[in-house]
Amino acid sequence: MSKKFLPVLFVILILAFTSCAKESPNTSSNTEQTPSASSIQQSRITGDCSKDNVAKFMKEFEKQKLEESFSGDVYDEEHCYNVTPESIEEETSAQIFKFSDSFASFIYLNNQIYPLGKWIGGLGFVSAVPCDFDNDGNKDILYTYSYGSGLHRTVIAVFNTQTMKNTDIYDSTNTDDPQAVDFYLSTQSTRIDSSNAEKPTSFEVYTVDVEVLEDNFANLDYKVTGVAGSVEAKNGTPVFNQAQ
Repeated sequence: MSKKFLPVLFVILILAFTSCAKESPNTSSNTEQTPSASSIQQSRITGDCSKDNVAKFMKEFEKQKLEESFSGDVYDEEHCYNVTPESIEEETSAQIFKFSDSFASFIYLNNQIYPLGKWIGGLGFVSAVPCDFDNDGNKDILYTYSYGSGLHRTVIAVFNTQTMKNTDIYDSTNTDDPQAVDFYLSTQSTRIDSSNAEKPTSFEVYTVDVEVLEDNFANLDYKVTGVAGSVEAKNGTPVFNQAQ
């Protein structure tokens, strides 16, 4: 090969290498940032279940249920479990307790106890994440639960930690095509407010198959089967957007 062609060949090789180096990271980045729904299917999530603070909760429960009857079920310490997600206790100071025989679920906050959704004929409490959709500076609790004998109802709701009120924002039986599935809230937001990177504005909702561990209906394991949609705020109110 003539020496006069060597500089030209060298330049061509440099340009080709530079082009490949620029294209490769972009391709990888796009793949990582836009995961498909199928990529999360079959993922497994283990729920929280322990005996932490159960004795303290039951002592308060015995006092308060004299004034308010939650149902005709029998509640005892043996069947009571702490199912509080770590983020809920850290950001709201609330704890969630569930009875394994009746599936009854309760919020324990500021030494007061409040029913958390409904449970008869279903699983009761399933999942929860802290949120502040109304922008009042106080973290509320966005959660999912199921109930219904004969007709399975999957519900997304919010417990307001200031008013101590539960508000349902989605009920599967109010849709044209109700499905007998349970919903699980992702702990990661699907969209972040650019003005505050730590403030989630939307939470992804998964459909899950539920497995009961050790015959304990407070100790659950979840297999993700798809994406149901997302919950986001509209004018300070949480709204469920169903996946298309």
